[in-house]
Amino acid sequence: MAAATQTDAASFHFTTDAFAPAKRLAAWREMYGALVGLHFKPAAPDSFSGEATMRSYSGLRIGSIRMTRTSYSKAHNRGNSDDIVLTILESGRISSSGRDVDLQPGDGVLRWSVQDTVQFKAQFEGSGSLIRIPRAAIAPLVGDISASVNRRIPAGNDTLRLLRPYMRTLMDCSNSPALRQLATRHVCDLIALLCGASCDGAEVAQARGGRAARLRAIKADIAQNLEHGDLSVSAIALRHRMTARNVQKLFDSDGATFSEYVLDQRLALAHRLLSDPRRAAEKVAAIAFAAGFGDVSYFYRVFRRRYAMLPTDLRAIAQRDGEAPSTATCTL
Repeated sequence: MAAATQTDAASFHFTTDAFAPAKRLAAWREMYGALVGLHFKPAAPDSFSGEATMRSYSGLRIGSIRMTRTSYSKAHNRGNSDDIVLTILESGRISSSGRDVDLQPGDGVLRWSVQDTVQFKAQFEGSGSLIRIPRAAIAPLVGDISASVNRRIPAGNDTLRLLRPYMRTLMDCSNSPALRQLATRHVCDLIALLCGASCDGAEVAQARGGRAARLRAIKADIAQNLEHGDLSVSAIALRHRMTARNVQKLFDSDGATFSEYVLDQRLALAHRLLSDPRRAAEKVAAIAFAAGFGDVSYFYRVFRRRYAMLPTDLRAIAQRDGEAPSTATCTL
């Protein structure tokens, strides 16, 4: 297996696991350190391990990193840059000497891509998510960007909370040019909000990236709670710190009511369960209940209207031809 892959300009992956222990640090410095302009000094060089993934979306870079305990600093041979990097700590710890930034899991911090002095030094251990964007991409929405740099963003920050799952979704949608372009704008909007967007800028950013990320988070909540969770609009609103009316408005602007979307997701789940050969012995009523339907007659009615066949017809097709094709798509 190759230690680093770069199948096109939009994807990069590197891991030290492909190297002998004595060669891992040198390979990491050459492949990843040179790419990001940082010098790495592990606490235990002989047992160092690292892995990094990066995807590009029209100037926006989203990635992840995992390292054993390591100090890092600006490389002496790299110039300054006005790109902004958001680091979100997923596990472990990040601390910076002299800058009073100490992150716990879930926290984030904004930095310039290359710090302004060679004395900058930090220590990282664990795993994290990274977003790098050009300053020009958010400058029209933000006043003084530097005021937000090198400040801890707590895990409970509403915008950061929305951004984290949104990033994971984007990592799975890299093959769609349309999604890449849309993702770039949305993520830039969210980072502008983290940077303290101006009044006018915040209004624009909330209407675009903020709305999309909030809708994405609610849809993820619905997917996770189809079987046994409370999917009333009031329960969703409470979990997402919104009013029920604003939840309804989010879905109305997306082309379907909240109730229509939940029903469509329940039907899609039932379709997958009925198509699964491992559940061929289960009664259709049990499948309906597993998808969150309390009335089997109603389930039959809406299923037929949605798929132009009865649940029993779909099961017969799946048993004859194997598992039916998935209807899942990657969306924002």
